[in-house]
Amino acid sequence: MGLRVLSCDSLPTINGYRRIKPRWFHNMEPDMIQQWQGVNDQIKKYKIYRTTTSGMDFVPNDRMQFPENDYQLYKTVYAEVNAVPEFIDSALVSVCDYPYGVCPPYCCNLFPVRYRVRAVDKYETPSVLSDFAKTEAWNVTGPEPCAYGPDNFVLENNHQEAPKEFSLSNAFPNPFNPSTLISYTVPVNSNVRITVYDINGKEIANLANSMHEPGFYEVTFNAASLSSGTYFCIMKSGEFAVTRKLVVVK
Repeated sequence: MGLRVLSCDSLPTINGYRRIKPRWFHNMEPDMIQQWQGVNDQIKKYKIYRTTTSGMDFVPNDRMQFPENDYQLYKTVYAEVNAVPEFIDSALVSVCDYPYGVCPPYCCNLFPVRYRVRAVDKYETPSVLSDFAKTEAWNVTGPEPCAYGPDNFVLENNHQEAPKEFSLSNAFPNPFNPSTLISYTVPVNSNVRITVYDINGKEIANLANSMHEPGFYEVTFNAASLSSGTYFCIMKSGEFAVTRKLVVVK
């Protein structure tokens, strides 16, 4: 599928930082084409997988068979058939910013990133994962001047399918130091509260507590002031509640 990461001069900037932008070639099988309800353009569906490490001392795990055991499903992308398929990884800052491994205060560590892409046809049958594309990234999520944006935001993908249920994904990376990214989905207008507790049940952080429109969200948890250990992230909305374990390693 020709998956590659665009060069520095082609990367988009969000809140002053260049972001990683993978691009690939369309899968040309006829049953890939779908007609989006209420949209005139025909589209194709792809799933983006990502893996990383906690630092530059070793490369991410990878394998020829069953690479999805090493890679996490990260995004679903719908690309118009006449447009180049691509997506922006808005959660990471490209190594094109601070390329020599020297990051300003409050920035996190530099680490390698690998991506793979899977095509999904109109019958929801997935292809095998593509070959990987690799790059390096900063997880810049600390206080100013390195914070990349608000505490949570809706991911912007054209023609993105609305989520069908509430969900709270496992944090990425996890274990982590000092920050991690938590993704969640909201299917209907509702108040969402996401809270982090320590192992004794003490509230550590309130990551979200507001009305949400249907969509895909991300929120960053920064544990720079916390000690190593196990914490719990709880998402609640109405009768929905789910808990994910967080591991801080310093």
